[in-house]
Amino acid sequence: MREPPLVGTDKPFEWYKDNNRVVAGDADAMIEDVFLKYSADIQAGKQSIMIASTNEAVTKLNDLAQAHAIEHGQVSTDAGAVALHNPSRAHVGGHHCHQAKCPPPHREFRAGFS
Repeated sequence: MREPPLVGTDKPFEWYKDNNRVVAGDADAMIEDVFLKYSADIQAGKQSIMIASTNEAVTKLNDLAQAHAIEHGQVSTDAGAVALHNPSRAHVGGHHCHQAKCPPPHREFRAGFS
């Protein structure tokens, strides 16, 4: 996140462009790019969030993040899962955002959930 200047004109888009924070591509390429950067942050021990403009993109990002967490042993599939409002499933230890504008904290599923 950037801080606006204390003096002078605030030009946020210019700041993002100048700091290589603006990228372009089709929807699938952007979803892949967001997820790759998110997973690199997580692997580096950083806290990171993914933001998407549609519920479809949120579902795709959640599914990618869940597969990554399962692959790295951060989410247990042994205890079963619950169906979400879409074709996705929630497992113990997983974090899901279920809509395009989901404020933190994300829902966390633990053993004993209903």
